Amino acid sequence: IVLTSDIKIPMYRNFIVQDFSWKLNQGSLIITVSESKRTLKRDTFNREVFWFNMPFSLRNPEFAIKALKYIEKDSVISRMLSADESRYRMELQEYWKKYDPTPKTAFNELMKEYYSRIDYALRNFATITGINGADTDRGKIYIKYGKPSSIERSSNQNGKVVELWIYKKENLSCMFVDKKGTGEFPLVKG
Repeated sequence: IVLTSDIKIPMYRNFIVQDFSWKLNQGSLIITVSESKRTLKRDTFNREVFWFNMPFSLRNPEFAIKALKYIEKDSVISRMLSADESRYRMELQEYWKKYDPTPKTAFNELMKEYYSRIDYALRNFATITGINGADTDRGKIYIKYGKPSSIERSSNQNGKVVELWIYKKENLSCMFVDKKGTGEFPLVKG
């Protein structure tokens, strides 16, 4: 950041630094501003780094660990949950670090994508019988593969609602049928 002492330009205390926050972990941050590296006159600002659009399913570390059940073995989840509760967030960070596509940054895009899919499944695939949307077949497929390339909705010969999800990149088609009219849509083919 370069500051000038030009009188025509007003002094500001707020700065926008592009692509800087991806390199920061959540928590306390101290920003020190000085005229040069050699000067003793410095201003220090204490701030908090906060992930404002963090997926809701990631905000509770215990829930986030349990939500790994769609992609991970029970033994791994049990091991993570056996840690002290105060270490759950650290356990999550360690787990996702090995899958981080950009390990030199603090932000893990894959972790964000996974928990965003969990959130979407929870909101959009819950049933009227009270089944958690992520635990439905459509939720599990969405969590694993993401948004389908296309969705075709129709009725079968029995009058039941049928959804066909097509994933072009994966060369995969999944057929779901709402057999009971509850919005559960079990997977029947795929």
